[in-house]
Amino acid sequence: MAICITTTTEYGIDLQDAYVRVENASLPSKDLVVFDAVTYAKANFPPIFKRQYTCQHNLEGENAIKQAYEHLKTLPEFEGAKDC
Repeated sequence: MAICITTTTEYGIDLQDAYVRVENASLPSKDLVVFDAVTYAKANFPPIFKRQYTCQHNLEGENAIKQAYEHLKTLPEFEGAKDC
């Protein structure tokens, strides 16, 4: 599972359909997910950058990883993200 976005790197390079994966997810408490969103130019390329995020974990909802992806899609920097 991953999401694809169009983004610009810190060096000003535009990437169409950059590949973003949730990695290193953990549940430090029953209602919190901490994870890294790691961006790749393409699926099998080395990572370009990563950033840590947190979101609420709904025990009645989907698994924590799915919830992390859904959380990313609500953030301005991931506007227009789609499943890929």
